[in-house]
Amino acid sequence: MHSFLIIGGTPDKRREKALEFAKSYGVSQFDILVIEPTTAGSIGIDKVREVKAKLALKPFNSPFKLGLFLDFDTATIEAQNAFLKTLEEPPANTIIVLTAHNKDLLLPTVVSRCQVITLATSHEQLATSEFSVFSFQFSVLLTGGVGEKLKLAEDVGKNREEAAAWLEKMIIFIRQKLAGNHSNPNYLNFLKSFQKTHTLLSTTNVNPRFALENLFLSLIPLENGW
Repeated sequence: MHSFLIIGGTPDKRREKALEFAKSYGVSQFDILVIEPTTAGSIGIDKVREVKAKLALKPFNSPFKLGLFLDFDTATIEAQNAFLKTLEEPPANTIIVLTAHNKDLLLPTVVSRCQVITLATSHEQLATSEFSVFSFQFSVLLTGGVGEKLKLAEDVGKNREEAAAWLEKMIIFIRQKLAGNHSNPNYLNFLKSFQKTHTLLSTTNVNPRFALENLFLSLIPLENGW
């Protein structure tokens, strides 16, 4: 099998592990194709189609060509579906490596076509006091009015660094909620939305308060509470 999925660990560790594949298969840097989420925070179907064409080309000066898809759990459903055939039968002399933080955001058919490699994950938990704060803020986002949401965006989005740090902790909070609500798909949607905004904030010059306002106003409350 020449399709691999690396999950767990940190983004840097997943990338490092993927590049180990390149080294072990004798792939030079000229034959490594790296695909990352766009500034919008996702991998779309157009990018997948473009990459499929490039992967079909012969390696430049290596025995193999390696396609490295970072954070493939941000790929749209359409993009994932479009890549299924390639994952099942990669072009000759081609190795495909996907990395993902959350396997649950991938289609089961994507996962089943890959050899899954799980890295050790650091134990990320909010302290009890922090959990209470983020629990309250999360309830505001799901049940509060527009004014309350905009006020929260103003409070935590004063600058890029503070906004990114807040998003990182809210992502940890949502993961903790997700751990206790495996049957509720809404938490996966919340997690993906917050991850996309964090990526947007990290890779573009978007105004942090504006990015948070858009995120907060897009959240849909749960029907049966949160």
